[in-house]
This record gives sequence, C-alpha cells and structure tokens, in this order.
Amino acid sequence: MVLAAPKRAAATRQINRIFAQALIVSRVARARVSDWLFLDLMPEPPADDCLDLLDRQQLDAAAAKLCELASPETHRGVQRVVEGLVAAVEELAAFVAEYRIGELVIPEAIARRLWDGGEDRSPIWTATVESLARLDGLRQRVRVRLIEADELFRQHPDPLSRLCAVAARVSEVVLPPPRAGVVGEWFQKLRKGDAAAA
Repeated sequence: MVLAAPKRAAATRQINRIFAQALIVSRVARARVSDWLFLDLMPEPPADDCLDLLDRQQLDAAAAKLCELASPETHRGVQRVVEGLVAAVEELAAFVAEYRIGELVIPEAIARRLWDGGEDRSPIWTATVESLARLDGLRQRVRVRLIEADELFRQHPDPLSRLCAVAARVSEVVLPPPRAGVVGEWFQKLRKGDAAAA
C-alpha cells in the first residue's frame, strides 16, 4: 500500500503504540508464570492475567486510526489485519497459566549441607508443559500480526513483494536462526524476481 510520507509516519506511530502494549503484555504474561510454588504458601494455583495492563481506549484508538489511513480500495484488507492484531494482543492478555500439583525433592546429600537434615519432599504447583506451549504460541501470534501490520503500511510495489517481506520477517521469529537466514534469503530473492530462487 503506497502512502504519502505524512500518512506513513502516522501509521508508524499507531503501530508503535500497539507494539508498546503488546510488548508489555508479552513480557509480563511470561514473567507471571511461576516454575513452581509451594502449596503451603499458596493453597490455590495462581490465576493471573494481564488484562489490567491493557489500555483498551488507546489500543482501540490506534487500531481505528490505522484503518482510517487506508485507501478506500484497501480499507477492508487493512481492517482485517488490524483486527487480527488487536485480537491477538487481547487473547495474550487474557492468558492464564494452568498448573498441576507436583513434588519438589531435595536429595539428602544437599539437605544435609543446607540444614543438616534428610531428604525433603514438598508438594508444589508447577505450570503444565501444554500451558507454556500455548503461551509461547500466543506470543508468536502477536509477533506475526505485528509484522503483518507493519509491512502493510510500508512501500511495496505489488502484493507479492509485501507477502515475501512478511514471510521473510516472520521466519526470523518462528524458525531457528540458521534456518531463518536461509528462508529469509530465499524470500528476498523471490521478491527481487530471481527465477532461480523458485
């Protein structure tokens, strides 16, 4: 989508506003998940979400402004991308980790050095592997949606060019570094029309 410089700058400001909220939510959501918690200190598992961190008014205003900047012929596509981004941020903010009861075991050899006692076993809450995987997936989804929105308001001569740019940047956050470099380079070649790349 081709935008005049002032509109491009305005779009960047709105995306940065959404990005700032997404970054806070993403970091706090992970920080609030505890590896383990003693049952005697916390009888019930924690149920924290990050909805209190969202400035819904600012988030909605930034999303509406982005849609306003779109030309009439691209408005529907822009609205779909922006709505997807806002929904991803909201879903991440609403995430609550799932916990199960486990056991923390301190071997006798270590316990003897710490308090001159025998093996100690304590019941604890531990975040489930499935829960952590879901959190990672939600964080990745937000990153991908941010990339889509950012590339949408950059200067791309055609849809294929924008698609290649999005795919190359997404590969950086969803693939291991060596593989991401190879995939990103392939999309850059394809974007430049290198027939051999395909």
